[in-house]
Amino acid sequence: MTVSLVTRSIVAALAVGTGVSVASLGAQNTGHSVLARRYREGDSVHYVMDASNQGRTNTLRYSARADGAVRKDSLGRFIEDFEWSHLVRDGRDVPLAARAAVHQRLTLAPDFMMPPDIAHTDPRLVAPVLDLLTFYVDLWLAARMPLAHAGDHARVPRNTPNSWADGRVITFAEDAIDFDITLLSVDSAAGHARLQVRHVPPAATVVHFPASWMQTPLFDTPNNWVEVTKASDTSYVAGAGRETFDVEIDVRLSDGAIVAATMDNPVDLEERVCRDAALTTCDAPYRYRIFRRITLRAR
Repeated sequence: MTVSLVTRSIVAALAVGTGVSVASLGAQNTGHSVLARRYREGDSVHYVMDASNQGRTNTLRYSARADGAVRKDSLGRFIEDFEWSHLVRDGRDVPLAARAAVHQRLTLAPDFMMPPDIAHTDPRLVAPVLDLLTFYVDLWLAARMPLAHAGDHARVPRNTPNSWADGRVITFAEDAIDFDITLLSVDSAAGHARLQVRHVPPAATVVHFPASWMQTPLFDTPNNWVEVTKASDTSYVAGAGRETFDVEIDVRLSDGAIVAATMDNPVDLEERVCRDAALTTCDAPYRYRIFRRITLRAR
């Protein structure tokens, strides 16, 4: 399993699972939210993102800038149109592809969410694109909840798994997370609110496991993450375990824009190298942690 695959799978699963389903969110805020985004056409948005991704054998670090402008799309809906630049990976500048491949459109408008156009994104930008989407999805979802005062809390269950299997290298992959949302503080004098969104395993198992050994919980909750990759014609790398996210977002009360955010994303897993597609003839298991930390700040 590679760090880059984990980066893509973890956040892509969140993006696909949360992407455009407004009707399935359960309790929704029908009034004015303190977290609501208030757009004004022509406003600009500028962020710097820094990340570290610690895998089993190495740590990948990157930083990048995203500069956006508030516009209306062809349907008259407000969007934030970003262009990525200044990508640095492990201390080295990374040249990016053509203009279309460094663009990302996002929105915090309440009635729709925009999944990323990964097929046309520069592959070296997939991680930052999906990481930025994670922050936007979390705030978009929280603004739909009845949160008004410090300590207000809501939980949004996900009753179906997400998949990022491609059928070629990744033969099977699923995860499932619930959203546990708390409005930590509202500081009217400073003009900021702080939001916490914890992505936690569901109380009951909803992911599917290709082999029985994958069902054994690593902790006191059901495993909620599984991935099988084809290493060669005769071997598979299979793993299962627990995935969580802890996200905190500082929101500007005047317009609902993100001013800073952090994400801690550990995956604790047990992995085996197997010599059959049924994952029954395997080497001894080994456990390890993948840990990602993402920070975002307005500039």
